[in-house]
Amino acid sequence: AIGATRRESERINYGRNSENAVTAECDIALRAAPGAMARAKELALSLGTSPTDEMREASIIALAECWESEETQAGIAAFFAKIKAPWI
Repeated sequence: AIGATRRESERINYGRNSENAVTAECDIALRAAPGAMARAKELALSLGTSPTDEMREASIIALAECWESEETQAGIAAFFAKIKAPWI
């Protein structure tokens, strides 16, 4: 689609084939930093359906901690060096 991001285009293209859509989403997840994915899953599971102010604050703290991690720094360095991240 015109003006769509790559991910949006993938969803549009795979919209009629759920197996391809699942594969595309899995490919994205498999390229993510393992530690970041684990923390994101843990955070998502802890939030429930209606986040409270405390949950929002905990999310902000968790995000800040992720940005300071060695894994994140390695990913950012790889991005700027235009090389693959260590976990890929």
